[in-house]
Amino acid sequence: MNTGRFQNGVTRTFLKICDTCVRPFESKSGSRKRCQNCCKCKECGAQMPNASHKFCCNSCAGKWKYKNSDAIKQILYMGTKHPNRGKGVGDYWRGRSRLNMRGINNPNWKGGTGSERHTAMGRLEYKIWRASIFKRDDYACILCKSKGKIHANHIIRWADDIEKRYNVTNGVTLCIPCHQIVTGNEQLFKHRFVEYVEKSKSIQLTDSEIYSLMPLITNCDFCGTELKKEAWQRKLSFHFCNEKCRKTFEHEIGWKKGKELKQETLI
Repeated sequence: MNTGRFQNGVTRTFLKICDTCVRPFESKSGSRKRCQNCCKCKECGAQMPNASHKFCCNSCAGKWKYKNSDAIKQILYMGTKHPNRGKGVGDYWRGRSRLNMRGINNPNWKGGTGSERHTAMGRLEYKIWRASIFKRDDYACILCKSKGKIHANHIIRWADDIEKRYNVTNGVTLCIPCHQIVTGNEQLFKHRFVEYVEKSKSIQLTDSEIYSLMPLITNCDFCGTELKKEAWQRKLSFHFCNEKCRKTFEHEIGWKKGKELKQETLI
């Protein structure tokens, strides 16, 4: 509730309930959630005018974090000797798996609205299934024999049978136009696809072909940090954490000398 309408020369106030002490208080801001008595520094208890702040200064914030966080305590204790000193959170975790930030633990979690199929397409078992079908069908659409852009199509749909999702006999190669025609009309083409698969020879991928589908685990060529890259990036001569490492490498070492050093390590 408030004092009423806006009037010239009269400050409009709001009667609110404090979220901390659950007591009524008057405020000039409609968004304020804590009363004046509860707006105190968590470390020294000093009175603060702004209800959104937790500490009166950076010194109090550092002291409170030192007492309550083991990670920050170690960083402040080791100083410049700490391995993560000067690194941002994004740079430190780039290329590393953060299992504690997956699924419901991620702040961007929206209740699992993403497609399960779309997530599975980035995994190794799906890539092996798709590559096996392409190799068996000679990388051509089985309907029009086109060798343009091709897709791996499930004979029995992905959602209908969980056990046959990665079965090579449950897939055929289709070009994009043919795939659009088949989608929604799977039952009309099912008999034709099954007959084609039964007549085809089963082909397995070689170890080198499977290896080419696996993600690349390498190290930054400047700082040595472990990185996880896409499989196609094996063709690159150098790998870096970020743009800063790349520019520093180019300035201090150079590409020609860097290749010589890399060949020496491989030998």
